[in-house]
Amino acid sequence: MDSRLVKELKKYPFRKSQEEKIPPYLVYNNKEMFALCEKFPKTLEELGRVPGFKEDKVKKYGNDLLEIIEKFKDA
Repeated sequence: MDSRLVKELKKYPFRKSQEEKIPPYLVYNNKEMFALCEKFPKTLEELGRVPGFKEDKVKKYGNDLLEIIEKFKDA
């Protein structure tokens, strides 16, 4: 597991939570974050199969998350 990816994925819920004025865990929690690192989704459809990422989360955060993950595809 790439520690740089983990670091980037840890930052994201805090940024979004400030924008949306919600707790960071509502964006995604640590368990869901580690599932992202493990599954390494490349499409919105694959993201929807990651535990914890239902349709609403995929629609709301999917493109941002795929962009973050894409940066680390060759790491």
